Amino acid sequence: MRVGVSACPTKPWRSRAENAHTGKCEILRKAIALFDVVSAAKRKSRKIGILNEKNKVAKKIAGIGCWERKKDLRVPTILVSIEKMKVERVKYVIWAVDPRRAVQFYRDVLGGDVVKESEVISEVVVCGATIGIHNGGEGKRTWTGLTFQVPDVIAGAQEVVAGGGQLSREPQPEGDEPPHLAMCVDPEGNEFMLTRKRGS
Repeated sequence: MRVGVSACPTKPWRSRAENAHTGKCEILRKAIALFDVVSAAKRKSRKIGILNEKNKVAKKIAGIGCWERKKDLRVPTILVSIEKMKVERVKYVIWAVDPRRAVQFYRDVLGGDVVKESEVISEVVVCGATIGIHNGGEGKRTWTGLTFQVPDVIAGAQEVVAGGGQLSREPQPEGDEPPHLAMCVDPEGNEFMLTRKRGS
């Protein structure tokens, strides 16, 4: 979060003052107060954070600093460095009319490992990527953006069909090169792609 105060009122500042019913002096006063709070916390080796509506820490403030932006124009600027969110895992969720059928498809056809299975949501890990399969799907064609790179697109497309899926676009010949793309649909209507790594 940055709070800057320029030497003269600019359009953004005027707009902000009108919308928030405040002025540059009030914004600067709050910025200085924030600086004092963070500085005091740093001296006492205490942590400070931003609370959400439930009074729980939403983000922790890691540090603060001040500098001049231009030599000919002194601009008091306060920078509050906020710790980045700790992401433990990335999961892409798709929907299924029959979650068990979907789990079987991604396990048997795409070689996934089932790490969680329940009536509400199951998880299959394919090449380190977690696919969440949630119940309540409608079976409609839905583009997911999922792409699986395989060594042979033709063979992969055949395995998709054999496993209960469909092809919305079969692998197409590309001159002297083998096909590099197949558009597929899983048994629940989720569309995905099979691709082959192309030479540089």
